[in-house]
Order: sequence, then C-alpha cells, then structure tokens
Amino acid sequence: MITLIDSSDSTKYKLTDNEFRAIYVLVSDCLNNMGGDRPSDIYDDPLTWTDHEVLFDTGNWSREEAKGTYGALDKKGLIFIDRDSTEVRYEDMVNEFVFDMFEEIWDTTSDNQLLKGLID
Repeated sequence: MITLIDSSDSTKYKLTDNEFRAIYVLVSDCLNNMGGDRPSDIYDDPLTWTDHEVLFDTGNWSREEAKGTYGALDKKGLIFIDRDSTEVRYEDMVNEFVFDMFEEIWDTTSDNQLLKGLID
C-alpha cells in the first residue's frame, strides 16, 4: 500500500501498488499531452482529460484490468468518470489535487521501482 496525502486538507489516499502505478501513468499522460515536465506545469495549461485506454495502451494492463483499475481510482476520488458523456474517449479527468500530491513526490518517482518501464 502507498499513501498519498492531499496537503490542502490532509486527506490520505491509500492506494495499492497497481493503483499507484495507474495514477502515475495518467498524470504522466496528461503532462505529455500538454507539454509539461512536472505536475505543477498543469496549472499553465490544465489539460487533465484522461481515459482508461491510456492504461491499456501502455501494455501493462489488459483492457479489463485497465477498466477495473480505472474504476477503483474513480471510487477513491482521484479521477472523475463522466458517465453522461456521448464522446467515446477523453471526457474523464484526473482531479487537480492529484497533481499537487504528485508534485510533492515527483523528484523521487524516477527512483521508484514500481514505476520502472511504465512510460517512455
């Protein structure tokens, strides 16, 4: 279990290794799509849209595993799934406080063995 803490209200989010890996991939994908290098860059261009296919596309999750993990992140409040959307992809979003939590640990993620090989 990994605990991320929202510094704005001290809420603790207990994540499985799988959930931590997934939210890292989603944050990284958002940053890649907006040209950012670190989570705080998201405030320059708040592109926080995401989709469970982002997880599947890494090759580290099957489509069913990606959907299940994605749903678990939604239940924990880390992402928002837009269930009213008529769009096929990218109507969901990573909640902005997640970027704040990752900003606090971003410089240590390159050394985290759980995250090795997840993204290019």
